[in-house]
Amino acid sequence: MDDALTTAIQAMHNSQARLAAISHNVANAATPGFKRTIPVLRPFEQVLAAAGAGTNPAAPRIDLGIDASAAAAVQTGRPLDLMVEGDAYLELMGADGVGYARSGSFRLDASGRLLNAQGAALQGVGGALSLGGDPVVVHPDGSLTQNDRPAGSLKLVALPRTGLTRGNDGLLRPVAGAAPPAAASDGRITVRTGKLENSNVSTARETVMLLETSRSYEALSRFFTAYDEQIGNAIQKLGEF
Repeated sequence: MDDALTTAIQAMHNSQARLAAISHNVANAATPGFKRTIPVLRPFEQVLAAAGAGTNPAAPRIDLGIDASAAAAVQTGRPLDLMVEGDAYLELMGADGVGYARSGSFRLDASGRLLNAQGAALQGVGGALSLGGDPVVVHPDGSLTQNDRPAGSLKLVALPRTGLTRGNDGLLRPVAGAAPPAAASDGRITVRTGKLENSNVSTARETVMLLETSRSYEALSRFFTAYDEQIGNAIQKLGEF
């Protein structure tokens, strides 16, 4: 394939990946604790290695990362609505395995697990939490009590700012091959009850990105069509000789 067409197709694929990420962000602008997806160009050395391995040269060069920046809190008053302040995440066991979230609305089920709306279970320092049926009190340091008796502690971990992916259950996880997250050590970490962290999606910012990406895609599409017509005309002219 002609190098110019290859470049155009690759750029269109990149724009499609950006549009999908923007659409996903806008759809979750009101989802508590949601972290926006950000398109990230792959490093040149990865692109070069892929080319050496015979990968389709027109394949997109975009990876999807996570914007892990904190968002504002919303007061709910529910004692099992939890939000972490500081550089830490709650550990949960979700449908795709162990994952992490900054915030969540939880309930105590009949088997003594604290589950979020998607059914993921909060994890404790020593593993899965196993609580009784009595009301649970979550303290700012992450410790739990029932009837004024210790009932375990939430497992809080530190995640990198980059190299994260989101599972189908909505939880964040380090990308494949990354080191497992370590226990959070920041002494300023606080678990707040009766609060949820908002989504960090700004619809105004996403709208601007949507317009920019759409225009870029349209320009690439026009270039592709015009270039293809030029090639067709050239072939027709050659056929007349």
